[in-house]
Amino acid sequence: MPERRTHNHVRHGTLDLLAAVNAAPGEVAATTKKQHRGKDFVAFLTDIDGLVEPALDVHVILDSLSAHKPRT
Repeated sequence: MPERRTHNHVRHGTLDLLAAVNAAPGEVAATTKKQHRGKDFVAFLTDIDGLVEPALDVHVILDSLSAHKPRT
């Protein structure tokens, strides 16, 4: 049985890192958040969309973090 966290679990200063890499020039766009919420993830994707030329495709690789599946 995996270890579980209670609803009042304190993260003790842990931050979530959201990062994007433009592999060709080696550029990194990153931000940190105190919580992992869907709206923060969507805002990060919107920021990335503004950095990329409209003619280029963006490829997204995600883990199974719940913030990657927001209900709204």
